[in-house]
Amino acid sequence: MTKSTYTDNYAKLIKQLVDCRKKQKMTQTELSACMGKPQSFIAKIENKERRLDVIEFLELCKHMQINPIPIVASLIDN
Repeated sequence: MTKSTYTDNYAKLIKQLVDCRKKQKMTQTELSACMGKPQSFIAKIENKERRLDVIEFLELCKHMQINPIPIVASLIDN
């Protein structure tokens, strides 16, 4: 079984999160500060060097003020 960080769905998830962050006009530094994390935390997630867990995903969505349900739904429909 392939690690989830190497799947098409994981790449799609990360792309959607990056697009949302940019649409909100937030930098990695601003987002990471909201979460109390270093900027490298966001960079590693966006570069797929660090796997994002469900709780972190929900926290990212909360701080970007986006609804996580459409993102999850788009992954299920594949």
